[in-house]
Amino acid sequence: MQEHLSTMDIGGLNGRLRRAEHRRRVVDGVCFAALMTAGAFLTAFVFFLGDYITRFPGLVRVALTAALVYGFAYRIPQWWRSVRVRKDEPADIAREVEQRAAGRPGGGLLAVLVSGMEFAAHADIPGSTALKSRVRERATQPAYDPLSVPLHDRTLLRMLRHAGPVALIVLVGWLWIGPHSLGVFALRSLGLPVEYRTDTRIVEWTYPAIVPEFEAVEIVVVAEGELPSVGRVRVYREGEAAYDVSLDPVPDRAGAYTAEVDASRRSFEIEARLGDAPARRGAVRVVQPAAVEDGLIQVIPPEYTGLPPDERALGHMDVPAYSRLTYRIRPDRPVAECWLELNEERMPMERGDDGVFTFTYQPPADEQLLQYSIKFVDENGVENRRRASYAIHVTPDRPPLITMSAPEPGEYYAPSSRLTWRAVLTDDYGLKDARLHYTAIAINPETGEEQRLSEERIELGALGQAREAVRSDEIVLREWAVTPGRALELVVWARDHNPHRAEEDQWVASAPRLIHVVTEAELRAIIQSELMSAHRMLRDIRDDITIKTRMLEMMEGQQP
Repeated sequence: MQEHLSTMDIGGLNGRLRRAEHRRRVVDGVCFAALMTAGAFLTAFVFFLGDYITRFPGLVRVALTAALVYGFAYRIPQWWRSVRVRKDEPADIAREVEQRAAGRPGGGLLAVLVSGMEFAAHADIPGSTALKSRVRERATQPAYDPLSVPLHDRTLLRMLRHAGPVALIVLVGWLWIGPHSLGVFALRSLGLPVEYRTDTRIVEWTYPAIVPEFEAVEIVVVAEGELPSVGRVRVYREGEAAYDVSLDPVPDRAGAYTAEVDASRRSFEIEARLGDAPARRGAVRVVQPAAVEDGLIQVIPPEYTGLPPDERALGHMDVPAYSRLTYRIRPDRPVAECWLELNEERMPMERGDDGVFTFTYQPPADEQLLQYSIKFVDENGVENRRRASYAIHVTPDRPPLITMSAPEPGEYYAPSSRLTWRAVLTDDYGLKDARLHYTAIAINPETGEEQRLSEERIELGALGQAREAVRSDEIVLREWAVTPGRALELVVWARDHNPHRAEEDQWVASAPRLIHVVTEAELRAIIQSELMSAHRMLRDIRDDITIKTRMLEMMEGQQP
């Protein structure tokens, strides 16, 4: 029932003023709480949109959540409490009521409430008693009721009228369109590794069911529908904690994702998760690939080398050119295929009744270094990719080496002189025969031009595949019909015992030795000149020693 202020005294007016102030605080508090709720929700929705589009990392999500909670739960309320002033005095409340009434249509209360409160509280205020009584009486009339003047914060209420409906519309739309995303966002805002529903469908996923040990496993997932930015593959190994591997998009293939699981010696299980598609589970069995249990290579050198056949274990080796190699490989288990990989070429090996694989070939003589390995493919299709590789060095048949130790080049001889020549012949696999060529040469003393007059050869006989031979002889130059004033060129030729070379390619010559043929008188003059030169050199050495000896004696005599 409505109370009548005309029957109330000033004490009743004080109660009405306190009730008006209390109602103001309640309305402002409710509006502020509602506005904070709407603002926090709208800010969280903006946070959700950014996270849904870009998929913020976990640390970023936790930091944004902490900033949102700090701002709306502590910082803004603290600011609000600092700017809001609580009025407990009736006179202050009455003044606030009159200030708010002055802003309403129809004018204010003309300070009736404040004056009435003052006249009632202080009877000794000078003035007409009748006037003060009329003011107190008017202050208690219904027209001046403090509860009829709204004291709440109009700006706060206006902001709530705008933000509240927007937040309500966003909330209803969010719950209607994507209620699942709201729960996912709540968990993601705490940093949990959950994903939004994407209506993803995994249409294909491939992985090797059996792999060799120490080999990484590649997993490929093909999906349709709304594709997430990334997925994950969880790996379960016995005796180890499960861990996740990132399932990343393939750049040049739409809808495809790939992940790589580290190499291992133990079998494991995998679980692929992409968006909200049902997880796919599978198992990978890790097996030890087939290996060589016993391997031999039979090396059959060419017959002309005189080398015996030899059997060698798999490994690095040197073999003579034109050798035939026969591989005999026994795997440590039954295999489906066995291949010999030689450089970039792959050659299948034949399986024998005893389970031994064989292959025979002759390395090319022009390739001096070959890399080979043995490739197995077992019954499960597992290949020994980490197989050992070895090198074969093909040693070519080098041409013979001929070294003439006599005569010395540039020596002088007379037709009656005895000429001694000597040559050492060596070869890696054997020499067939040799011969000596001598050529008379006329030299123009003015121009230095040479004219080859005649060329003769002397057969030195068969060498019987000897790897080293020495040939020498002593002759009188007159027997070769060499006249003074000529030069004589000596060359020793040897023929290699190699049927794989053409006939003209088997002969090899030594470096030529050139001597000069002069008359006996010219030879004696040359000898005399060389003797005189030797005597002068000896005399010069003797004089030099004498001078240095005297200098040393003088230096010793000057010492105290």
